[in-house]
Amino acid sequence: MKNYGKIFVGLIVLLLACSCNKEPSPLAEETSRGRETVVTLSLNAMPEENGMPGTRAIDEGTASSYVVTDFWLIEYDENDNILGSPNYYLMSDLNGTTGSGTGAKVSLPITVPEGSVEYKAVIIANTHSDSLFTASAVSTLSSLKVLYKSIGSQSDLYNPESTDANGGTIDGDLFMNGITTINSSTTELACNLYRTVAKLQLKLGSTSNSDVEIVSVQLRNVPDHMFYADQLYASAAAPSPTTSESGFIDLPVDEFAVAQGGSLTKTYYLPRNCRGTSSGSTSEKDKNLYAPDSACYVEVIGKKLSDGLTLRYRFYLGSNLVDDFDVVPNRIYSLDITFKGTGDPDTDSRVEVFEVVSLEEANSYIVNFPDNPNTSYSVPIDWIDDYWFSVNYSTPIDSGDAWVAEVIWQD
Repeated sequence: MKNYGKIFVGLIVLLLACSCNKEPSPLAEETSRGRETVVTLSLNAMPEENGMPGTRAIDEGTASSYVVTDFWLIEYDENDNILGSPNYYLMSDLNGTTGSGTGAKVSLPITVPEGSVEYKAVIIANTHSDSLFTASAVSTLSSLKVLYKSIGSQSDLYNPESTDANGGTIDGDLFMNGITTINSSTTELACNLYRTVAKLQLKLGSTSNSDVEIVSVQLRNVPDHMFYADQLYASAAAPSPTTSESGFIDLPVDEFAVAQGGSLTKTYYLPRNCRGTSSGSTSEKDKNLYAPDSACYVEVIGKKLSDGLTLRYRFYLGSNLVDDFDVVPNRIYSLDITFKGTGDPDTDSRVEVFEVVSLEEANSYIVNFPDNPNTSYSVPIDWIDDYWFSVNYSTPIDSGDAWVAEVIWQD
């Protein structure tokens, strides 16, 4: 994937201009549900907001590497029933664009209501698909609201870099969406677009005398649904999404090594997961004790170098580090973690140290649940080493080999 730091970081104001209907002609035809006419459309990509303490203000500018390439416009009447069909537009196809960058506009046909009623226009950008929505599937606003993209990994949360028909590079981009209203006097239609995901900037560091080596990161309690029209949930009370609206998963483990004295910065994306606040927590060290069900957190696994103990750290996201557990799209959450020591599990709920139980040599093991749940097992590989050597006389297993131990059954 091409440098997403450049692609996604920053304040963007994009005013869109394109469509599958290359030359929409002016219309003033009276219909049974309003007056069909042509209006000037502008779409404004809203700046990403600070999500949590320590997040620095970001100036995105108007980088050419971040563009909105396509969008759907779906219109609903005052009873939230669809008007006509969903319309898909390509930036590269629309004619009549004026201006470039900030101030770009385009003319498109819409249905304008008569009298005092208001219609809604829902815009969903960067789907890169002209067949995603059908009139029957989005016949009402409530049916559009529940449509989602399934999430199983980070790559499901954005459009990755791709190659065009001529072998050129197409930069990756993010899904966006917005809602605006239309009344009888509408001649210019403006819609604010919001990214459908939140951005997590994670910086991990370990001081030279910390005794901690970081080995992996995992995002846990992540909704497995990303709703295309996420702004329809913007005013929903926590918890949002509910367990009936979405399942929750742990994304795949991201393995790497940050040694003492080292640091690493990673960028991740997350769908909406607002779990609210907890009145019980009064400090950063207490936050994990009061976490609501399905609240999203970052799990960091480390190794205590002096004795080989496994270390687990859990950091819940939110607008603060004490009692808020909301992950809101179009916000940036910056989590800067520097380990100066292993931490104290007796006083800090974010810290866990796993006791190590060393097992004797055997070809298989049955392990009862330990008295201390924070237990890891050290399994000798001598027999595996001997067997592998006897089969093909190859070099026995060493620290650089990509062998994996798996639990094959548990009750």
